[in-house]
Amino acid sequence: MENKYTLTGFVHILISILLGAFGAHALRDVLEASEMESFKTAVHYMQFHGLALLVLPLVQQQLNFKSHMGMRLLFWGILFFSYSILLLLLLKKNQLTYGFLIPITPLGGSLMIAGWFLLLWGFLKRKDV
Repeated sequence: MENKYTLTGFVHILISILLGAFGAHALRDVLEASEMESFKTAVHYMQFHGLALLVLPLVQQQLNFKSHMGMRLLFWGILFFSYSILLLLLLKKNQLTYGFLIPITPLGGSLMIAGWFLLLWGFLKRKDV
């Protein structure tokens, strides 16, 4: 199970670095300032949570606690939050319908928050805390 999260962490870190480079060079003259900030936010959250998915299985093993649901929520949070922002920007720039994506982004953020809460809860439930 942990290998799945580790692999996902590596993949999201790689994608976020590729997107960051693409954004810095190819999109700086295409996106408006507010859109570029949204793009950077999506990439930063993807990068941070990718790193978390990479490291958290080791931390959980070392500190003797598990929260598979917390990890799942982080994974789905990345997909819903970061990718919905990126897709929203793409659709908007191509003048396509994007309104259906607007509620997906805060749902992704809520999943991330819930994931971190469950990870904290799993850590606090340990007997030696």
